[in-house]
Amino acid sequence: QTLVSCVFIMVLGPVVSQALIVAFGCLWPAYQSFKAVGSASSAQQREWVIYWIVFAFFLAVQAAADLTIFWLPLYYEAKVLLVFFLWHPRAKGALYIYDAFVQPVLRANEARIDQNLEEAKARLADTFTRQVSKARDYASTHATKVLENMRSFSEPTMNPLASAPPGTSGAAGAAGNKHAHVE
Repeated sequence: QTLVSCVFIMVLGPVVSQALIVAFGCLWPAYQSFKAVGSASSAQQREWVIYWIVFAFFLAVQAAADLTIFWLPLYYEAKVLLVFFLWHPRAKGALYIYDAFVQPVLRANEARIDQNLEEAKARLADTFTRQVSKARDYASTHATKVLENMRSFSEPTMNPLASAPPGTSGAAGAAGNKHAHVE
């Protein structure tokens, strides 16, 4: 009985819900955005830009929620319904969420967010420059060793079995054979 009730509580599951979110949260809105970009309607373009902003926040929250509250009944179904709510023409949920929550929070923190992004960009550029410098220094100090190793792989090597007299098995056989002919 518990298994049957779990099946009814979790109808979609993670795989099906993710496929629906990709189809109806990414592909359908991407096509609608394509059409909006080609139209002269700035209101339609604004709606789709707002959708993508809200959807980006949805994806960020979803990543954390999938690790913590996935066990809630109808969790996956609620995610799919939220995606439909965000873009559906009758609901226009993205516009509501943007106007009520996202825009006020971003406006209030815009200067701090910009400052943090600039600092992160500078740190990332500094880290990248240091790593490239380390790689360049390593390559310049070890280049001769690397070239020597590459040269050793390309040079033919002597086969000790090829130089042993017939009837012996290589260098050990030749050394152990008292009658081995040495020139």
